[in-house]
Amino acid sequence: MLDLRSTQNGYSWGWLDRSEGILFANMAILVDFVEKEKAFEGFVDWRSAEEVRAAGETENDPGGDASRNAHSVAKKEMLDIYSWWKKGRKEEHDALDKRYDEAHKDDKFEFEPIENGFFRLKDRPVTPEQIKTRKQIWRDEEALETKDEEMMIRLVKIRGYLWT
Repeated sequence: MLDLRSTQNGYSWGWLDRSEGILFANMAILVDFVEKEKAFEGFVDWRSAEEVRAAGETENDPGGDASRNAHSVAKKEMLDIYSWWKKGRKEEHDALDKRYDEAHKDDKFEFEPIENGFFRLKDRPVTPEQIKTRKQIWRDEEALETKDEEMMIRLVKIRGYLWT
């Protein structure tokens, strides 16, 4: 059973949109691989061919240098993605959330009645500077979404190395 909760990335309860769930599921698999399976402490030798030779050992990988080097590259990639997921992503999203809160701190939400007992949000005056700031926040949010996608693609590309 895969646990999608990720408190460091702001999700620890209830409903999760599938668009987020697919990211959280992939990253939960990587976290389990690194933390629970102890991926880099087991049977797989993740060293590059150069590292093996520098240790004075004979190469015994039937795939040769290319196979060994691919493992080394995959390990680095896993650790980069893992580090981003455990720390970097949270820092990036927290910084954006702080800017968002600051940009909207003076917002006053007032509602007006409309037909059939419904209400709608009253239009609020917004300064040109607020518009500019909010557009930049929106672009930054899009950049974070792109980064999430990039990291998930990077993980998919090395999925064949997620075995111990």
